[in-house]
Amino acid sequence: MLTKILGVLDAVEAVFLILVFFGIIDPIWLLRSAAYLLLKGWIFFMLGRDFASVIDMAIGFSFLLFAFIPIPTVLMVLFVIWLLQKAAFSFL
Repeated sequence: MLTKILGVLDAVEAVFLILVFFGIIDPIWLLRSAAYLLLKGWIFFMLGRDFASVIDMAIGFSFLLFAFIPIPTVLMVLFVIWLLQKAAFSFL
């Protein structure tokens, strides 16, 4: 059950990134997303040294930056794909 909840939250973070990229919502929303990804990444990294957790933390740090600078298109696409594929796999 927890895996499915985290999958839904990963999908929500991807949607937030898309909405910020297209200027629909304020970039400050990425700070909340960054906090979620950093916390989740840190917890799972400490529990199992999981590579995916390292990527989550890197994306979280990037979200902190993107709250204040424009998001490069390539990174936005890569991050959205990463988060959505993690979300999809959580339901398998």
